[in-house]
Amino acid sequence: MNYFIIENGQQVGPLTIDQLRSKGITGETNVWHEGMAQWGKAKDIPEIASILQLGTTPPPPPSTPNYSQYSQQPPQYGHNTPQPTQPCPDNHLGLSIAATIITLICCFPLPIGIIALVYSLNVENKWKQGNYDKASNNAKNAKGWAIGSIIAAAVIVAIYFVIYAIIGVAFFEIIDEASELNNFYY
Repeated sequence: MNYFIIENGQQVGPLTIDQLRSKGITGETNVWHEGMAQWGKAKDIPEIASILQLGTTPPPPPSTPNYSQYSQQPPQYGHNTPQPTQPCPDNHLGLSIAATIITLICCFPLPIGIIALVYSLNVENKWKQGNYDKASNNAKNAKGWAIGSIIAAAVIVAIYFVIYAIIGVAFFEIIDEASELNNFYY
């Protein structure tokens, strides 16, 4: 059987009984093994308590218990926050990627779509940590920055078109005047 312990505030494991003995654990050491619903003290786990007292190999484990009702992974030490009960907010990742690409193409020195992308990528992490409010806030920010980026790109493209139209009209007026001057002399 493999065991996990808390050493210097960090989860360590999996460890065998012999490795636990060499670690010099005490009765107050937090321990977990498959089949346990929560972390417990080493002194309260019979097979570990026996190596604390006797310094010998523990007795063989009892007949194979049914562990299917328990977690196969150790609970994260110090994380007592319940799993999120609300669904993960939409991270608007597709919209953020599109906004980033559009702003990189249209507004090269101003790729503000990247801000939307950063917010999008943080939504799921905050949700997994149980911080639904922060996840929801990141989702709203991602959507807002993505839409704002696309609007900014559209405005910049519109300004380009206006500038090019003005330059085009001026160019054709110069050509027209040059043509009239050419006709005047011939």
